Amino acid sequence: MTDADELSAALVEMLDGRVPFERCREICEGEDGFSRQTWREIAADGWLEVAANNLDSRLSLVKIVDVALEVGARLIPGPYSTSTLIALPLTERWFPSFRDDIASGSHVVAVPMPTAALCNGTVEFIRPCVSRQQEGVRLDFELNSVPFAQHSTHILVPVQDDEGLPALVLVPLDSPGVAVIPRPTFDLTAPSARVIFSGVHVSDGALACDADVGAEVRRATSRYLLAHTAEALGGIRAVLGQTVAYVSLRSQFGVPIGSFQAVKHGLADVAVSYELGYSFVKDIAAAMDDGADATIDVLMARLHATAAYVRACETAIHYHGGTGFTWEQGLHYWYRAALRHRSSPIPHVALRRLLTQSLVSGPSMPVKPAVAFAVEGERPHQGSVAH
Repeated sequence: MTDADELSAALVEMLDGRVPFERCREICEGEDGFSRQTWREIAADGWLEVAANNLDSRLSLVKIVDVALEVGARLIPGPYSTSTLIALPLTERWFPSFRDDIASGSHVVAVPMPTAALCNGTVEFIRPCVSRQQEGVRLDFELNSVPFAQHSTHILVPVQDDEGLPALVLVPLDSPGVAVIPRPTFDLTAPSARVIFSGVHVSDGALACDADVGAEVRRATSRYLLAHTAEALGGIRAVLGQTVAYVSLRSQFGVPIGSFQAVKHGLADVAVSYELGYSFVKDIAAAMDDGADATIDVLMARLHATAAYVRACETAIHYHGGTGFTWEQGLHYWYRAALRHRSSPIPHVALRRLLTQSLVSGPSMPVKPAVAFAVEGERPHQGSVAH
């Protein structure tokens, strides 16, 4: 058994013990859609610290991808990837007094989803603007949809000041001038909220603005997007496994429906999409572990994986027949998650436009042949929802 296999086995044992699917279902269908107790239980086993900078046990991104895969397969209701790859590493560096509270699950730190634009051939993540004041900055902006903000104690926001210099602010969500308004969401595993800052003063103690902030935020955001993509791949693997099991048992005309050529070919397409996406994500993770800026490749992988996730769920629901769309069967949890992945943090239409512009202008990192194949493989099929 490889190290990756042992890691996955340990995580699966913990998740199946602490957060089996029925427990996830109970949390998702509850009034809050989040369990702080369950979050602390996951944190107690050290799984929020896998990317911590100051631990000898810190995992490489290649291994973190496998962790995210299992989290996505089980639809863990919590901000796992943002906590492990953005909130904890960045607060550990610039707000170290919060580090242990985040790692233990006592504090939940919300992180706004990144949006991106192409600047001089390079993908840049867009940050809200803040006004410089004496001994701090003033926040006057709105974040439309922040996952788990209504269940968080703080929010960590990358910003830029009046002169365009990057900075990082850590704001308690109960501060005067901060409004958190829960939003309706179709994905029961990821509640979100609108966060409004109205004249909020952030002192220098909760502000990071040294020369490394911009590069570190970019690096953390790219790592997060890759892990988030791995979560989508985990969802594909989960619905594929459920569907293979079902068509192996469900009989028609005296034989399992899994023996029909159309069913076999449909599931083979899902399996190929998963394997392609998984191989690509692992390759990107290895390159990023070696120091490469693979942001373009991460977005290409995300375009493929999130489209494949939606197709996998639609295929699974179709092959489950009359039970596939029922609430009790449960496939809708993964389908809802797949639709969220396709629309957030960067909607597919915007993502395609961004990548097309990048290819035309010349990306900063050569796009691998596998990427082009991954995007070419994204095609509509019968039963697809409108893009």
